[in-house]
This record gives sequence, C-alpha cells and structure tokens, in this order.
Amino acid sequence: MRIPWPFGARQTAAKVEQARLPKVVHGSVVVEPDVGTTFMSTLPPEEFDGGSIQLIRWVADAERHRFGQLPSEAFQGVLVQRGAVRGDLFVANDRFFEFLQYGMAEIGPALPEVQNAAQAARRAGGLNLFIYDARNDDWLKANPLAMPPDDEAIGLFLVGDGRITAKSYLRNARYNWWSALGPPQIPVAFRAGLVERLVALDAAGRAKPQ
Repeated sequence: MRIPWPFGARQTAAKVEQARLPKVVHGSVVVEPDVGTTFMSTLPPEEFDGGSIQLIRWVADAERHRFGQLPSEAFQGVLVQRGAVRGDLFVANDRFFEFLQYGMAEIGPALPEVQNAAQAARRAGGLNLFIYDARNDDWLKANPLAMPPDDEAIGLFLVGDGRITAKSYLRNARYNWWSALGPPQIPVAFRAGLVERLVALDAAGRAKPQ
C-alpha cells in the first residue's frame, strides 16, 4: 500500500530494465480431477507447438497441505517457452485476476491496517489509497516518498470520509499482469484472506457431486 504524498514534487518511479518481457495474452488455467491442470488461451493451438510450459502459482509450498487440489485461482498463469526464447509468452489466468480483484475489494475494508491507511490518506488530503503489487515492496521501502508506476497498482480505494468499503474499491484497468519485476505477487496484508477464500473454493469444489 502507499498513501499518495500530497505535498512537494512527486518523485518518478525508477524503471527496472529487462532485456525481454514476455508477451501477455488472455487465457485461463483449467483444473479437472480426472484430467489434471491444463490451460486455454486466446491464441490458436499451433502457437504452442513444440513449446514448454511452466505453471506460475502464488500458493506457497508451505500452504499446499491445506488443499486437496489447487483450484484454478491458485495460478497466475502459464509461462511458455517457444524455441530458443526463454519465457516469451505469458498466458494470464483470467480466473485468478477476477478472484484477486473481488478479494481485494471485500478483504480490504476488514483489515485494520488498510482502514488506518485510508484514514491517514484522508488526513493528508489524499482522495485515494493505492494497493500496489507486492513485487514493488523492496522498491517502496527504498523510496518512501515516491510512487511506483501507475500500472503497478492493482486497484485503489476511494477514501471518502476516511473509511473504505467494498463499494469504494476501483480496479486499475492498466494493471500490468507481467512487469519488469516479474509475475504478480499478492499484497502482504491481503494474503491470509485470499488463502482462506481459496481454501473455501477448494472445499466447495470437492463437495460437488462428481
């Protein structure tokens, strides 16, 4: 999280240089008990001929024991290597990003640290509380008065009178699903709540008649 600094010149975010970023396309990770984990994308199948894939998941190994089978929402997407180019294509899992955005809106107002940050933003004259991807955490610590690029914000809360609600959350349509800092990382304050939601999804899925 970062409260917009209302006074003085805003520092510009330093750019992280990387030789090549993967092309990002829409898709979904599909988890089926009898089939396993596969994926679909907006590209035709021949685009993946001869390529190798790597499933990118945000659930840590230490959390894996809480799940019978990881739901689709446990995966940020699929990194594809075609030919000699390493990781030249990222199939972003739309199911994960919907899960993330809904979770952010509903979990944030229940977190005291987020409500406190919204109140601090209001006192400082700010209108918004930005929620940044956790891949920026080290940079934020090193640059306490600066703001990351706009496309590193997953979304924001309108602080209103200083108290945020689920309805005051807005998605960032420019959020970068893969940046020079790598794949998405869950904001620390929201992680436990999102894990609990994912565990509930897994339990509900296994309770359905097969």
